[in-house]
Amino acid sequence: MLQAIDVFLFSTQDCPERERVELWREAFGRAVMRAEIDPVAAAPFSAAMRLRQLPGLGIAAGFCAGMDFRRTSQLADNDDFILNAVTRGESEIHQGGKSIVLRAGEATLIDAAQASTCLVRGPTHSMAVRIPRSALAPLLKDASARLMQPLQRQAEALGLLVGYGSLFLDNARFGGRATASLAARHLLDLAASALSGEEPARAAPRGRGVRAARYAALEADIARNYHQSHLTIGLLASRHRLSVRYAQALLAEHQTSFSELLMARRLEAAHRLLSAPSATGRVIADTAHEVGFSDLSYFHRAFRRRFGASPGEVRAGQGSLSAGPST
Repeated sequence: MLQAIDVFLFSTQDCPERERVELWREAFGRAVMRAEIDPVAAAPFSAAMRLRQLPGLGIAAGFCAGMDFRRTSQLADNDDFILNAVTRGESEIHQGGKSIVLRAGEATLIDAAQASTCLVRGPTHSMAVRIPRSALAPLLKDASARLMQPLQRQAEALGLLVGYGSLFLDNARFGGRATASLAARHLLDLAASALSGEEPARAAPRGRGVRAARYAALEADIARNYHQSHLTIGLLASRHRLSVRYAQALLAEHQTSFSELLMARRLEAAHRLLSAPSATGRVIADTAHEVGFSDLSYFHRAFRRRFGASPGEVRAGQGSLSAGPST
């Protein structure tokens, strides 16, 4: 039985080449995706997928190429909805006499209880979210009317859903059951917003899916770009098409601020570099500059305040990460 804290990885590279198609068809296609999988000649048969079962909701993302997925009535074992989103490449979906081609930034809803096919020729990156009908019904009237309808490429909620879902597949720290349950509710809100076509602010209650996804996106951006010495709250907010005031409010809801998050990430990175076995000859000033500090004296004071030891002491193995990282 899949546990909410688990992320499962499937890759054709793990299968012997001569047995790749049959093993992938059986272990991933029939057992996991509940679909028949056949190779197509357009590209080499290859795939790598990550899956996670959240409470009441499933999510999968990755890439595949040279495959034809066929969900038959014999393999359909539930009446959930599946929201398919393509982030790169192209896929062709057929269900209920309708056809749709999804390109990067596009998505559609299909019915897991009905037969369907999904043809992926070239390398294509995508995400699929499995949503029980009973969970979606209170948030979206007549969801069946959205089946096989294209979702707008510019839909903000769709982009937030893909970004937020990716965090829960990529980041091991989102592993607790309570966090997983909260994530499932947020993803459900985002899916309903994307399918409704409404502005996210109107489609989801305050403090739930949209705000949580926006906060997660801001936090992830800081974690990726902390080393940029010119990073400011204004630049961060503009990258996410938010006002500075709104971005500050989102961070405040999580008892933090832009300055606190940025400082924490920079100091954590500096500690990792200085405590590494190869750090003996590392120049402290270079380390400070590498993680985004322009003032060396300020770096020394902030480092000691956080870790209770100077950068030099940590480099010499005399200091430890005694003060846990701030988030």
